[in-house]
Amino acid sequence: NEYDMTLYFSRHAKRRMKWRQVSEEEVRQVVDFPDRAQETFKGRMNVWKRVDQRLLKVTYKPGHEKITVVTVIVVKK
Repeated sequence: NEYDMTLYFSRHAKRRMKWRQVSEEEVRQVVDFPDRAQETFKGRMNVWKRVDQRLLKVTYKPGHEKITVVTVIVVKK
């Protein structure tokens, strides 16, 4: 769990969150308490969590002082 780390949102992630109506708090829930996690290329992590009626997928890159959120996807409503 990464819950003490600062979340930094890439411009792409912010745009996706706005379009998909996903809040920063929802992203924090997915990153901190994922239902499923998978390492991916370039040291990134994919994490999934059901939040309310939606399955959210967050891709992020962990760092020493912050977590960079790369993108946010609503898998299912």
